[in-house]
Amino acid sequence: MSADNYFIVKKHPRGGYAAVMGFASDDWEPTVHVDQPQYLTVEDALKSAMHLDSEYGVSVHPEVLHD
Repeated sequence: MSADNYFIVKKHPRGGYAAVMGFASDDWEPTVHVDQPQYLTVEDALKSAMHLDSEYGVSVHPEVLHD
């Protein structure tokens, strides 16, 4: 695993939210897949990623802030 990873909370395609891992060195934004864990609230998705190792931490995608 690269040391430049981060987690971002995004909308889950089946409803609710998911925390997905991305890498700062990549030119693409991480995508949520239907088989990833689904959380009812933004807070639950944030909590799910807070205990995982990440160099750049956990954040919330702007799409989530405009619900």
